Amino acid sequence: MDNLNRILEILDKNEDKVIGKYKIPYCWNYMGVEFEKADVQGEILVNSGEFFKKAIENILSSKKTKNDDTMSFYSLMVRCFSAWDHGKGYESGTFLKTIALLPLIKEMGFNGIYFLPVFELSRKNKKGELSSPYAIRNIMSFDKDLHDSHLDGMTLEEEFSALCEACHKLQMKVVLDFAFRTASRDSVLSETHPEWFYWVKNHSLLTFKAPDCDELGHTVVTTKNVKQLYKSESMKPFGESFTFSPDMKTVNQLIEDGEDFHSKCVSHLGISVMPGFADTINDPQPAWSDVTFLKYYFDNTENVKKKFGENHPPMIAQDGIKCSVFKGEKPNTELWNYVRNVIPNYIEKYSIDGARIDMAHALPEKLIEMIISDIKKKNKNFLLWSEEFNNSFSSELKTAGYNFYTGGIWDLWSEERYTGMNFNKRLCECISGEIPSISCTENADTPRSMYTMGLLKCMAATVVTALLPNTVYFINNAQEFAEKQPMNLGLNNTEEGRFVLPKKHPLYGKLAFFDKYYFDWKNRKHMYEAIKQALFLRKKYSDVLCDIGNYDMKQLKASSEITVICGWNGKKGYLLLFNRGTEEIKMYAKKCVPQEARLGQCIYGCENKDVLYPNSVIVYDLEKKK
Repeated sequence: MDNLNRILEILDKNEDKVIGKYKIPYCWNYMGVEFEKADVQGEILVNSGEFFKKAIENILSSKKTKNDDTMSFYSLMVRCFSAWDHGKGYESGTFLKTIALLPLIKEMGFNGIYFLPVFELSRKNKKGELSSPYAIRNIMSFDKDLHDSHLDGMTLEEEFSALCEACHKLQMKVVLDFAFRTASRDSVLSETHPEWFYWVKNHSLLTFKAPDCDELGHTVVTTKNVKQLYKSESMKPFGESFTFSPDMKTVNQLIEDGEDFHSKCVSHLGISVMPGFADTINDPQPAWSDVTFLKYYFDNTENVKKKFGENHPPMIAQDGIKCSVFKGEKPNTELWNYVRNVIPNYIEKYSIDGARIDMAHALPEKLIEMIISDIKKKNKNFLLWSEEFNNSFSSELKTAGYNFYTGGIWDLWSEERYTGMNFNKRLCECISGEIPSISCTENADTPRSMYTMGLLKCMAATVVTALLPNTVYFINNAQEFAEKQPMNLGLNNTEEGRFVLPKKHPLYGKLAFFDKYYFDWKNRKHMYEAIKQALFLRKKYSDVLCDIGNYDMKQLKASSEITVICGWNGKKGYLLLFNRGTEEIKMYAKKCVPQEARLGQCIYGCENKDVLYPNSVIVYDLEKKK
């Protein structure tokens, strides 16, 4: 706990940084620091030095408890999670403030935290007030906005190390999100290795977009449809926008002049690093102005060679993005080695426990094998999360070395699917993989479940997702505050999806991925209690949940408006009944109980022995028959 103790030393040393009236939400003061009432209800004024010292001391004095066998992760974006107006307007979340708030996450019952990227971000080509967490300029350093002025004299590396120490002291694993397929368009690597990037003529940026093909509709690119894509009218002008990267002599001359390298490329050479785009055909998203693709093969794909010739400048279309399918013959070995070293470096320096690799499906298969092999040599128990949605690939993921995958439970909660008769069947498919899948109702890319489902359904779904076997329970930051505003529009959303708050709301139209955003900590009520209760039940039945063989899958799969989850390991178990319909349904709990068990007490929900109310969940304890 060297760095946590160092924080205490720095706080004592930096007395000039202490703010006497530091405004915070009331619930942040779980350690009971003396306070005054602020001018806004739900907020208080504290001495910032005392607040942070008490928080660190509280973490350092925490006692070890027995952990449950099932994983539960809280998804956290540092910049917005601990952001607040402390008296002088919006202030970004920081590593220090996040450390102070970790006990509030632990209190709910989580045993792991998944951190969205915390790396150094670009300040160029922003899509809002701030940079996207995936516009990573340097993956080997941290973003300066996450530094807290209370810790001046401490490095960002030390602050992040303290964050990891705090998580581990609270018995929560640290899983970090890495992006290797993309980088910011002004990545530090572009100045030392311009040939690792794709470059375009600057005049083409005004109309730059991925090639489309009306005949194909919105679909993934495959070896079967790619020829049709290259025959489309849009492919020729798209391909002609690419040019060669500047040589190192030119790069060094531009850098020596002292001005911004990329601005000089535009003004002196008339070229720019290309914007990225989705790897699907006819994707509705516009070009990604803030990120680009790294060049994993020096040669163009066979499709490019046939269309534009052997000597065409390096270019990338949807096929080239998916290096796993459309492989080159000349691997960029130096880049491969650079990427291979990133996660082992974070294991070595910060003892992180796991990683999710963004767009791993688009990386060369051989490279992924190398990355996983290098990681497992460093730590055989390291957790690897695949972003794969399709459970039919779970066997291959297990063989590759992944511990769990995203899966499709997140996509079951739209009105159409929620009430549909195929809900139970799809749910069964989602939990039947060779390795666990993520169990959630939303993530950082989707609409908020509170907006799409409302409070009653959200509370019910929170408990249901916690009591699914063969899963990793997952809550997106601010679900406990009943947040309605999405963080991003990446999945199942449109541009209109950002306007869900009242027009007069200060955060109207803002997205946490791109804007100055803070969560409504003053609304830590019903959803917070639901999540806390769900995690209590998950821990109580962890020795049942860990084996899908304890479940009656035939009963769960039944085509019905009722979802029945019955877990029984021969000694203990539970019965969950979930009415997804709009009508009261006659209660039939006793009929769902295993032969050797009997119905015990109702441990969640409003018990009515006659009916099960719409959009409600009831959970019974199961006992062995005497």
